[in-house]
Amino acid sequence: MEELQPDGTVSTIDANLDNNTFYALLSQFKNNTNNAKYMQRFFKRLIYRNMFYETNEKYEIKTYKQTISSIVKLKGPFVVTGYNKQKISFHSFPSTSENNMECYVNSIVFKVNNRLFLNFDIISNNDTDKKFYKIYMNYNHEHNVDVDYMETQIKSMIQTFFSSVCKG
Repeated sequence: MEELQPDGTVSTIDANLDNNTFYALLSQFKNNTNNAKYMQRFFKRLIYRNMFYETNEKYEIKTYKQTISSIVKLKGPFVVTGYNKQKISFHSFPSTSENNMECYVNSIVFKVNNRLFLNFDIISNNDTDKKFYKIYMNYNHEHNVDVDYMETQIKSMIQTFFSSVCKG
């Protein structure tokens, strides 16, 4: 994961969880009756600079640019990151063999509400045999959203997550 510095430069933060912590937290969320519904997605991701090209098992294509808007490092491997995503046409993604990264993602997604999701990702890098384990919240925001309500939902989700981490 990248960290935005005060001078505008970007450095790297290791936000990778170890295998045991990742699966323990995933198990806690799966076994919680409030979080019983989840979906599992598999897709291939190509990354070129700040552009992403994703295709799933149904060969559906999703392309977007992603820019960092804010980053806050918490204790341990926990990081709060704000991103702005902009959909782009798949023709905009360069046809190049110089991608920054090519990986496969196994994502288990818990739906909190129509805009807020908790994601557990296992990322397999094609260049190495190493797997990366990442947990993050995804908040999809439009211009006409009740910000106060969503802020309450996000705070509740963070409290639930950290109380699970402290119990484990």
